[in-house]
Amino acid sequence: MEIPGRIVVSGLEFEVVEEETGNNSRYGQTDLKKNKISIWNIDGDCPESQQASTFMHEIIEAIDFHHSIGLDHDKLTVLSQVLFGVIRGNRLDFRKPDC
Repeated sequence: MEIPGRIVVSGLEFEVVEEETGNNSRYGQTDLKKNKISIWNIDGDCPESQQASTFMHEIIEAIDFHHSIGLDHDKLTVLSQVLFGVIRGNRLDFRKPDC
């Protein structure tokens, strides 16, 4: 997956940055004050699937916050992993096919 440099979530534009460093216990972070999503490639060795899954997680973090859904982090993590698995595992593409 090619992670875009910007994404719109709930009508708000987020900058998306991929960084070669980060916290060894986390793969990403959403800064809701700066509308910034960071995806960390720890030691330049993070698999593409982990980066893509982390991107999905951070998008759901932003949705949860902006819509006051109130998911605790464990449930949010499960939701993001399962949703990512369904989309990736079934090669789902929600774009309308060209006619």
